[in-house]
Amino acid sequence: MLIQPTPELEGSELDRRLAGAVFTELPAKMRDGINAGVLVAELEPKSRLAYEGLRPGDVVTGANRQRIRNLTEMREAVQGQSGPIVLQIRRGGRAYIARID
Repeated sequence: MLIQPTPELEGSELDRRLAGAVFTELPAKMRDGINAGVLVAELEPKSRLAYEGLRPGDVVTGANRQRIRNLTEMREAVQGQSGPIVLQIRRGGRAYIARID
């Protein structure tokens, strides 16, 4: 059985304000009708996202008023954004908003 590596995306590839984070596709065991998005797999403790309250294990479900279900949608919602990046986050069954200026 061949194991496929989980696709990942460095935050800095999307926007300099997301540097210090690594996003991955949401593992199948975490996906259901409610949970869809991308996982914050890694986060540098002194990064801008950490300062704004994100944590490893958070799930990004939206960005800039667009639903996020995978890394492709995350890239489309964030790249080229000149104003603030607004992320919708799910953590432990609760929803949060993080505004990244």
